Amino acid sequence: MMEIPNSKLKLKDIPTKFEWDKWENFALSFNGYKYGGDVSLSYPNQVESHFEEHTKLPGHLTLSEIRMCLFFVQRRFRHNGYLPEAEYIESLYNAMRERVRTKPSALPQNQYVSYSLYNKRATFFDLIDGEWESKQTKGLAYVFHSCQRFLELFLDNTLSGHGVSARDFDYIAVDAEMMSADTPPIRRDITLSCFSQNIKKCVVVIEAKSIKGPGGSTVETQLRNYMDEGHFPQDAGVPILGISLTKDRHAFAPWSSLVSVTWIELIEWLWDFTSHEESAMAKEYLNFLTKVDHGMHFYETEVLSLAAKKTERELKQYHIYACANHKKHPTALFMAFRGEGGVMDTLYKVDRVFVADPKHPSFEEEVGFLPEEQRKRVLEFVEERIKGYGFEHGEAYRFYVLSESEMIRLPHHPRPKVANQTAYRYSLATILNGAEVL
Repeated sequence: MMEIPNSKLKLKDIPTKFEWDKWENFALSFNGYKYGGDVSLSYPNQVESHFEEHTKLPGHLTLSEIRMCLFFVQRRFRHNGYLPEAEYIESLYNAMRERVRTKPSALPQNQYVSYSLYNKRATFFDLIDGEWESKQTKGLAYVFHSCQRFLELFLDNTLSGHGVSARDFDYIAVDAEMMSADTPPIRRDITLSCFSQNIKKCVVVIEAKSIKGPGGSTVETQLRNYMDEGHFPQDAGVPILGISLTKDRHAFAPWSSLVSVTWIELIEWLWDFTSHEESAMAKEYLNFLTKVDHGMHFYETEVLSLAAKKTERELKQYHIYACANHKKHPTALFMAFRGEGGVMDTLYKVDRVFVADPKHPSFEEEVGFLPEEQRKRVLEFVEERIKGYGFEHGEAYRFYVLSESEMIRLPHHPRPKVANQTAYRYSLATILNGAEVL
């Protein structure tokens, strides 16, 4: 059965009673793996245990959590044949029906409501005081406060290597722009104080630089300063971890208490999260970030889309794209490559762009400036392409070195209205808005 997102789930889709020939298909209409992450291994069992003890479900469950529980009933049944009483499954059905019945009525399909500020399209986060950097960081703090599931995702993605999990804590205090006790004071961008049974177990300090800024070499120094308990004595004796949130990745020692996160990674997490989670605030924040200052103007365009059926295999193997330099494609934040029917399935972050003649005898020396891993990929890509359809003799080529880790999957498979060889430019917001035809 195809997945049915919560936004499209109707009462008629939900069974009213347990039936052997129907329950599994409906259970698989929701991807519990995608929604649950690590929590999926234990949370459904806790809900089922609660039902067995109290003969009712916990009252606080969201629609997604209820559907996740049913999904894992099906997965467990497939793996070991265990199936709970039909009453439990029917209680999940009833809870789903109640959540769907009480959802606010959707607007008619032809009705659309938008918000503008000073004659420009805007979001809730545009109302926050301050410059763009301040809006971004205070906005993120508010998302953490209002969207617990995304806060858990953020902490698990960033701090799992330090043995920290959001589920270790029963209370997390989110502070934006916490001031120190000094005179003059210093200011942390975001502070997450994590408690278990009223005991502070861990503090996470986030230092964010604007999505438009280069980050700079002072990030580590600033983080160390903000993590100094001499400035923030309330955190004395508590483990403190620091996260830099910047445009470019920083190389922190793996044994340090510092973690580097890029804005692109944050956007990817938000995109993945909002694809299967009902959170208007997270979606607003994603929309705000992808339209910062009405465009990420440190690039000529945000997304460059090219037809690449011919080069698709090499592209996916080496994460390198090359085209004749006379085509003058713009420098882009991301690139998306169109396959059969003009469909795009992935956004690749552009790590580096350079121009060189791949058939020149000194080409190998010319790419010596690249980091060894990127240089190796480029040389292997060129070697394989020469054996195949080759390069034009004496022609300079523009090489795009694409990230192997920073990618955004596009499950809605967007495509242009006309599938041809045209190079299309898109805003990141346009690509991520869920529309199949752009």
